[in-house]
Amino acid sequence: MVDESGNTWTSSFNLMVVATKALLTYDTYSINSDNNGDKTINKGETIKLNVRLRNDGTSTVKGLKTTFTTTSEYVTGYTSTANLNYGDISSGYTSWYGNQTYDNVIQFTVKTTTPDNTIIPINVSMVDESGNTWTSSFNLTIGVTKALLTYDSYSLNSDNNGDKTINKGETIKLNVGIS
Repeated sequence: MVDESGNTWTSSFNLMVVATKALLTYDTYSINSDNNGDKTINKGETIKLNVRLRNDGTSTVKGLKTTFTTTSEYVTGYTSTANLNYGDISSGYTSWYGNQTYDNVIQFTVKTTTPDNTIIPINVSMVDESGNTWTSSFNLTIGVTKALLTYDSYSLNSDNNGDKTINKGETIKLNVGIS
């Protein structure tokens, strides 16, 4: 540097660059839509859900982009989720995609052949505006169908001779009540 009198001097210093102290992880998910409205993932259903992320670090993450993937053979129609903008997440806070639980981040259909209690792994890849990266994952469990059908009653709808009695050799039509 040169001052107004023409004197010059040189100075040096060390600058330490500290990595971000953000620590991002999956927090929870919310099922926003399923075929029967029971908020349980069942085989054959189309599911729409949102995912909340958590910053357990000591610094704010800026400009977070997130990608969700799965390798499950039991999922079809998985909506592409590359580089979803989660924005900034302060230390100790959580964030839903779109900052609302009702926004949908992942959509897929569970195959009808999926066994009960199957685990669907979801991988989470995150990158901030400075290029820092984090990974996390979570599992979705396919629920057990909770239907319990019980015989209630029957009535004879028709029989060959019309006498409303079931006779040997007749073809009949029954109405069966199930509750």
